[in-house]
Amino acid sequence: MMIYKRMLLSLFFILGLIFTTNAQPKQNYFKTVTHSLDAKANSQELKEANKVLDVYDIRPKLNQAEAYPNGHILFRNPPTLIWPSYNNAIISHSPEDCVKYNYPVTYDIQLSTNQNFEKLLIDKKDSDLPFYNNYSPFDNGNYFWRYRTKVDGEYLSWSQVYSFSVTDDVLALAVKPFDLVKKNLPKEYPRVNITADDLDLSYADHKLIKRILFKELRVAEKHTKEDYNPDLKKKKDGEKSLTKFEKATAKKFRIKNAIGNLSKDVQATANAYMLTEDEKYIEKAKEYVDMILSFGLVEMYHGNDFGATSGMSSLVVLYDVFNPYFSEEINKKILDNIAGVGDLVYHHSLGSSPTGVYFISAHFFQITAKSLLTAGLVTMDKIPQAEVWVKYLYDIWLARAPAGGFVLDGGWANGHQGYFQVNMITLISYPSLFKKYFGANLYEHPWYQSVGYTQLYT
Repeated sequence: MMIYKRMLLSLFFILGLIFTTNAQPKQNYFKTVTHSLDAKANSQELKEANKVLDVYDIRPKLNQAEAYPNGHILFRNPPTLIWPSYNNAIISHSPEDCVKYNYPVTYDIQLSTNQNFEKLLIDKKDSDLPFYNNYSPFDNGNYFWRYRTKVDGEYLSWSQVYSFSVTDDVLALAVKPFDLVKKNLPKEYPRVNITADDLDLSYADHKLIKRILFKELRVAEKHTKEDYNPDLKKKKDGEKSLTKFEKATAKKFRIKNAIGNLSKDVQATANAYMLTEDEKYIEKAKEYVDMILSFGLVEMYHGNDFGATSGMSSLVVLYDVFNPYFSEEINKKILDNIAGVGDLVYHHSLGSSPTGVYFISAHFFQITAKSLLTAGLVTMDKIPQAEVWVKYLYDIWLARAPAGGFVLDGGWANGHQGYFQVNMITLISYPSLFKKYFGANLYEHPWYQSVGYTQLYT
């Protein structure tokens, strides 16, 4: 039954994208080779035409092997300036982290309308990520840019000069500078969770959403503490015939599933309170907090990152909706756990890819990136490092998402269709949060414009 629900959800998502986007003829933004397979085709042509595609045919190397843009046809304005990371250097996001985590590499970037760089439009120093986002579109014209690397305080030579052109037919996609996002962050709560004001019951689809939310609540109300206890689940399944490794793996998934089920019920309870203001849900929220804190999320993370991240997300929801009703001591424990897991997620994403590619992986964007973004938005004025998380995720999404940032035809190379369903949470949540906080309509990105048709045709 669950499989059919997921398939139906995927279909709704795809159809919604088709009917809410204005599909335009797509340009070919990368160089391609075509083959004419007529009767005169020789064996070499046939061999080339039947080449088995690898991942780099689907997802161009770009910042792994070359700089972008450099003569490329732009698909949005402003483009992200991307270059290969130095010597596969692990990336960081603050000078303090460079000292603490031994990340010695930073970059300077310059951009001008003159290839001699006599008048600089951009002169960014000490960037710790191997790309740069300009938040406002450029005027039409020709632009030149370059970068240089600083290693252990010593500058290397400037790169070659790269260039690109902006014309009227390039999609202009402006977003707010991050400093403005931070300044305009609302002080009141909830910041992320749905409220009664978000639903206009004069619309049929909003009525449907409300019915679904209360259906989820009815499921949650049937659950007891025993339903979230992974040890009881162990006794039910039985593990006598399993090897030591299999038992450890089974335990990992029991915990992940237990916290995942708890997270669904936490969200259902929070939604119910926001729609009804019934105080009974406040008492339920306090029970949920005690259960989640008992899991030891920070200690759990290295062996079960999805489980710990789901637990952190539940604490974020509870804090976002119920923090005025918790004691100061409980709120501090919640924030300490969010800070602990959030930092682990952040540094895991930095350290798991010396090539700077981890942040486009399926694993990170399935759940973790969205969880860290909402955690940062809810706690940015409470947890100092939360600002670093949000800035990091903000820039990474603009540079390399969705689907790697350069997959423009709606294709999905992160695994089978099941992974597309898992990623849908992030693929929908990010545009919603970006529109609310960052003033950007990400559905204008060519990938979103095409994904509905691509998924149906394939």
